[in-house]
Amino acid sequence: AGALAYRINGGSGVSNIHVTGSVTTVGSGGQVGGLIGWSDQTPISNSSSTATVTGFGEVGGLVGRLRAGSITNSYATGAVTGTTDYVGGLVGGTYQGGTLTNVYASGNVTGTTNVGGLVGGAIFAGAVTANNAYWDVDSTGQSTSYAGTGINNADAFSEATYSGFDFANTWVLIDGETRPMLQSEYSTTIFTPHQLQLMSLDLGANYQLGTNIDMTRAFTAGSGGFYGDVWGASGFDPVGDSIANPFTGGLDGQGHTISGLTINRAGERDVGLFGYTQYAFVSDLAFSGGSITGNQGVGALAGEFNGGTITSVSSNIPVEGSEFVGGLVGASQNLTAISLSSASGDVSGSGYAAGGLIGALFEGTISRSYATGNVSGDSLVGGLVGANGFASGGGTIDQSFATGYVTGSASEIGGLVGHLEGIITNSYATGNVTGTGAAEQIGGFVGSLGAPASIDGAYSTGMVTGPSQVGGFAGFNDGDGSNITSAYWNTETSGQASGIANGSGDIIGRTTSELQGRLPAGFSNTIWATDTNLFPYFSWLYPGGANEHWNAVSGETWLRRARAQWPHSLWINPLPEARWPYAQSTAMIAEIFEDRMVPMTLRGLDEGMRLLVR
Repeated sequence: AGALAYRINGGSGVSNIHVTGSVTTVGSGGQVGGLIGWSDQTPISNSSSTATVTGFGEVGGLVGRLRAGSITNSYATGAVTGTTDYVGGLVGGTYQGGTLTNVYASGNVTGTTNVGGLVGGAIFAGAVTANNAYWDVDSTGQSTSYAGTGINNADAFSEATYSGFDFANTWVLIDGETRPMLQSEYSTTIFTPHQLQLMSLDLGANYQLGTNIDMTRAFTAGSGGFYGDVWGASGFDPVGDSIANPFTGGLDGQGHTISGLTINRAGERDVGLFGYTQYAFVSDLAFSGGSITGNQGVGALAGEFNGGTITSVSSNIPVEGSEFVGGLVGASQNLTAISLSSASGDVSGSGYAAGGLIGALFEGTISRSYATGNVSGDSLVGGLVGANGFASGGGTIDQSFATGYVTGSASEIGGLVGHLEGIITNSYATGNVTGTGAAEQIGGFVGSLGAPASIDGAYSTGMVTGPSQVGGFAGFNDGDGSNITSAYWNTETSGQASGIANGSGDIIGRTTSELQGRLPAGFSNTIWATDTNLFPYFSWLYPGGANEHWNAVSGETWLRRARAQWPHSLWINPLPEARWPYAQSTAMIAEIFEDRMVPMTLRGLDEGMRLLVR
């Protein structure tokens, strides 16, 4: 069995084939390879396999049985398991010899007899010529091989180790970060984890995902704690690593997901899929699973994203760092536009500027976006944004929200934003906000506002606690009070009798019942919606009502179908008639039923009966 073929005889050969996934035989099948089960007098070149390979006997990472053939400029990194003999990281067994030139294997290898890190053994006599042929003795778990040269894992990520490899024209290695990959793997349409890493070859190109990318297996340690794929314990190497070497191209996810992205670089700055970008664009992409750890400037998508656009990008990856740490982006400036994006992974910062979506926003915009993960940090800690402006001006946040719990140990801690120098309109926060130790300037919505900052049309409902300058909505406002308008906090759920601890503003306390089922003064019904027992929510997120995310077909669609089927029907509304003008769903139902709607009262039922007999 093989991903390409079970057996290939002679011919012009196989070249530029790259395999992922898994190859497994059923029962006692032999000759199993990641690429070819039995290569019979066939030349193989410029090919690779990361597939896990499992079989009975003659099992190899690239080829199960090699008969008088050749393999050149090729490699295998997948784990190889044989239940009997002739098991090798690259070739299971040879028959009448073969030639191996500029090759390596690194996946974990297990079998019973004739087991080798590169080649398991010779099934039938014949010389095997191995030129510049290597296996990693640590990650393969094999100290011997029928042919080839063993290398230590510590040396496996250096060009100097691979004598004879042409790194100018054939191979590529990020020194100290990856094993060799083939330049022929590079593509602007990405189908494999290696191609994702190889975006580093052209930082100005426009890329697209051709499928979902699952990196989970690549970042799962094998026997002895060693990694078999091209990355080591530090994980993925961020694309565009500094201001001097930024990513300036684009990535269109085309609705696909990158799973299992793992980066463990606690001592490095600018950490994420992209380290540092300049006027790049990313769209229609999701991250799922994995973990991101760095120092300063850390986010699942990018450590620093400067200028350009982020549209419809989401992540549930937990992110950890020191300063400028965000669920999606660590820090952003130069008028970056972020829209329709979200983060749900927890964010942990040991210093300042930690946010559920972005650690720090300098200039730029965030619109129709949200964060739901818990956030912790020192100072400038927010459920959505840690610092909206600080050393320089802030940006604009509109129609966005945060629901995660926020915890800070120093100052400026808020349910949506920790420190605000910019503008916030039509936004809310519902998570609990906690200041620990000697923390100060703690608010359910915002920790502190600078004099140029402003807020219009906002509310918060989370419990707010802390030792100093604690407000149900805001901790501190350096403005004159006119910079906060149409702002509300829940006096029951917040545990705070005062909306702001230090400063002033148009901040109004409301009970739960006063905030639910109706829109507060200053909230536009073209942006906001509400319904019975619901706090105000955004029409853009639930255009058919707040429960629509549970349904494959919207309730509105079902109602229109029912109305078309029974045109003389009417709607009996249990909501008190006085609240009908404030409920978006009621307005929608009234339109569908052409105002044939009555209240669920004796009077309403009587009126409904008269409508039905007309």
